[in-house]
Amino acid sequence: MIEFEYNIKGFAGEDELKEEIERARTFVPRAQEDAFGGWVDLPVNYDKDEFTIDKIKPVINVAYDNNTCKNGNQFKADRTATITITEHNFNASDVVAKVKASGVEVDSYATYLANDANWTHNGDVHTAVIKYTDEAHYEFSISCSDKAGNMSGTVDYGTSVAPTQFTLDKSAPTALAI
Repeated sequence: MIEFEYNIKGFAGEDELKEEIERARTFVPRAQEDAFGGWVDLPVNYDKDEFTIDKIKPVINVAYDNNTCKNGNQFKADRTATITITEHNFNASDVVAKVKASGVEVDSYATYLANDANWTHNGDVHTAVIKYTDEAHYEFSISCSDKAGNMSGTVDYGTSVAPTQFTLDKSAPTALAI
């Protein structure tokens, strides 16, 4: 029985391997120590013997375009949330979004964000946009995990006002008859 011990000291590509590990990228084992203490190439099929070491949590940022409100969370115009997730091993189906709205039926934001076609991708940065257009009181939360099971930390809302709970009221008051 052969046991594997994680030890890259003395490996000809040690620095490159360390850089790959730190970047949480997929890499291929290409050498092993032989019986005489030297290094030889592994006889592997490189298409199937890849693995990923990922210790980096997905990072989520959410920015709202409309931050003009009354009473801390009352908005009189539509709001758009731009969601940005930084993750090398991104999979849209690992995004968990919860949007509740009182008084109206809203689109299924969770289903929308779980569909990769609704995201734009630029390297490790993935962006989606959701729009709030119906009058309602909204509650919003989002999280994400990656292929290694790392859960996102606290969402960064930047300078957005009332990002997790707000009311959208675009109707002017009607005259009251006494």
